[in-house]
Amino acid sequence: MRSDAGRGPADGADGSTGGEEMELAVKQTLNASGVSVLQIAPYLAFGREIWKKTKHMAGETLAREAAVLIAKGVARGLTAPILQAIRSEVFNVPAPIAP
Repeated sequence: MRSDAGRGPADGADGSTGGEEMELAVKQTLNASGVSVLQIAPYLAFGREIWKKTKHMAGETLAREAAVLIAKGVARGLTAPILQAIRSEVFNVPAPIAP
């Protein structure tokens, strides 16, 4: 059974998919971080990937998957603290627990 951990703006109480709200929240996080307009697209793609994961995962599994996506984003030239802010502030996903 899925808990509410990891639920963010992508889970509308009215049954909407929330994709628009999620993208707006990601853009607000990017604006607060001073990200250039030219760099918004790859961060939005990162947000969409986490959003898809929130539909099927929760808890520590979701946290670990988000960590993998952050590593992938960093390998593609994105900034780790910004990706972590999106994970935490937009999706309410904590960092994974260290083994």
